[in-house]
Amino acid sequence: MQPRAVRTLNWPLKTTLRTSAIALATFAFVSVGQSASTAKDPADKIKTASPLKHVIILIGENRGLDHTFGVYKPKGKKQTISNILSKGIVNEDGTPGPHFADAQQFAAAAQSTFYVGLPNSAKTAYNSTNLMPQPNTNGAPTAQSATSPPFQTISQANVEPDINPEDVFMLTTGATGLPTKSLDTRVPGAGTET
Repeated sequence: MQPRAVRTLNWPLKTTLRTSAIALATFAFVSVGQSASTAKDPADKIKTASPLKHVIILIGENRGLDHTFGVYKPKGKKQTISNILSKGIVNEDGTPGPHFADAQQFAAAAQSTFYVGLPNSAKTAYNSTNLMPQPNTNGAPTAQSATSPPFQTISQANVEPDINPEDVFMLTTGATGLPTKSLDTRVPGAGTET
């Protein structure tokens, strides 16, 4: 029988966790279970300061390299990374770098047929007159509720049995106080950013 917390996870997270567990178990079997004579890992030939040869990093859904390692600078000799810092798109402090224009984003016109690569004629650069889609409240709850998250009180939030008691307060947060499907003015610069 699975623990309750695992049972209530949404399917993409369950799949990710299962896949990650299988990958880690396989990695452990291959790394530890093989005898020295059958191991074929090229990393075994590299001398390191620690016995670690591989690090597996799991990045949350809808996050990418730039979220996690956008301004990372490798520490080792001869190590490199291709990220928005190394390409000069941003400076180390996150301000626009000398090649900031290389990160230009575009709006795409609706297409009548399926496409893999959008033709340049169907793209319009975002700029001061063609603003990027702005943050909005979409379907976020406007106010707290007595019957569903975000709850009005901790006692109402306690109906959820699969959350740690010290985290129950989080079920009382998240109401926007703004109309649905409107500009989310809680985000600094909303409505003015290009």
